[in-house]
Amino acid sequence: MGSTITHLIKTEATRLGFDLCGICPVDELKENKQYLERWIAEGKSAEMRSFARNKEIRANPAVLMDGAKSVISLLINYFPEQKQNENSFYKISKYAHGNDYHAVIRKKLDSLIQFIKDNSKDAKAEGFVDSAPIFEKAWAQKCGLGSIGKNTLLINPVFGTFCFVSEIFTDLELEYDACLNFDPCKNCQACVKACPTMALDEEGHLNASNCISYISIESRTKSLSDSNEKWIYGCDICQDVCPWNKKVKPTNEQLFKGNQTLLDLKKEDWENLSEEKFLTLFENSAVKRIGYEKLMKNIRAVRKDN
Repeated sequence: MGSTITHLIKTEATRLGFDLCGICPVDELKENKQYLERWIAEGKSAEMRSFARNKEIRANPAVLMDGAKSVISLLINYFPEQKQNENSFYKISKYAHGNDYHAVIRKKLDSLIQFIKDNSKDAKAEGFVDSAPIFEKAWAQKCGLGSIGKNTLLINPVFGTFCFVSEIFTDLELEYDACLNFDPCKNCQACVKACPTMALDEEGHLNASNCISYISIESRTKSLSDSNEKWIYGCDICQDVCPWNKKVKPTNEQLFKGNQTLLDLKKEDWENLSEEKFLTLFENSAVKRIGYEKLMKNIRAVRKDN
C-alpha cells in the first residue's frame, strides 16, 4: 500500500505543477533546533521574535499534527522569464514578479491533500506554505530535494535556489527518499563575498539585522540607506551570483512568469506611485503585504542613497 499511494502522490504532485516531490519520515530536528537557539542567542534573528516563541513547533511536526508519520516536501521553480526593464532603477526580488506564491501554492496543496484523502481512506494530511513555524528547508533536504547552501537557501542540482518550498504532514506511512549526497558550495564563497552588507559569514550563517531582504520587508526600525543598493523589496544578490543558478530554466507556472505592468515600471513610475496604483498593481502580489507606506519609505531611502 505504501509504495502504491507514494507513486500516486508523486504523480499527482507533478500533474498539479510541482517540479519535485520528496518524502521522509517524521523525526525531531534536534540539530536544527540547537542551531536556531544559538542563532537567537547571538542576536542574529533581529526583530523576528516569533523564532524564539516557536522553537518546539519548528523542531517537531507532531506538535503541529498529532499522529504525523511522513513529511511530503514539494518544490516549484519560480525563476521568471523576463527581468525588470533596464530603466526601472529600483529592484524587487524575483519571487515577487508574479502572483503571491502563498495563494498559488496553497491551492495546489489543497488539491493534493484532497487527492491523498480520496485515495487513502481516513488519512490525515495538513499542508504548509509559510503558514506555520516549521524548518521548511531542512525538511526539503531530508526529503532528498537538495542541500542548504552558504546563502542559507536550499540548492537543488537542477533548479538551483529559485524555488518555493512547501510541505504536507500526513499520518500515512509512505516510501521514503534518501538525502542527496552532495555538497553544493565546497570552497565557493561567491554569495558571502557578494553580499554588500556582510549579512553572511564564511560558514554561511545569516545575520538578519544586516540582510537587505529583511530590512526591506520585515524591519520596522532599520533603514535601507546603509545598503547602497537599489533593492526596495527583497534581494536576490546571493542567488544571482550562485553558480547553481547560471543555467536555471524559467518557471513553467504561468502565475509566476511576471506581471508585465510591474516589469515595465520606470524609475519615475516607482517614485510617483500612488496608493491607489499600489493597491491595483500589487493586488495579487506578495509585495502588498508590506503596505504602501513601507514601500515608499524604501524608495525614498534608496533614492537618497544613490
